[in-house]
Amino acid sequence: MAKGGGEGSDCRRIAELEAAVRRDPANPARLWALGEAYLAAGGLERASVAFRGLLLLRLPGEPPITRAAVLHRLGLVHHRQGESSKTILMLERALEADPNRLEARELLAQLRC
Repeated sequence: MAKGGGEGSDCRRIAELEAAVRRDPANPARLWALGEAYLAAGGLERASVAFRGLLLLRLPGEPPITRAAVLHRLGLVHHRQGESSKTILMLERALEADPNRLEARELLAQLRC
């Protein structure tokens, strides 16, 4: 179960974030929050769409919303979908953008073993 008290609150949170993104689709913080909510709820396809949308925006470049973070999240989505080659590609790209992303480096090492 995701944070926030269960599926009902997850659905409400996602609905609120979807409405916020519809009002301001170029807002990286809202799109990031929506992608994170989808990922936490297991909505992998929707999480992928949200995170890919971030790659089209001018990102603030400050944590948590950096290009490396978005690519890392896309790697996690692909990993949960069982898509090893896409996971590796996204993690490699995340590490190119930020070689210090320890979690991405660790998952990549696991996948290469």
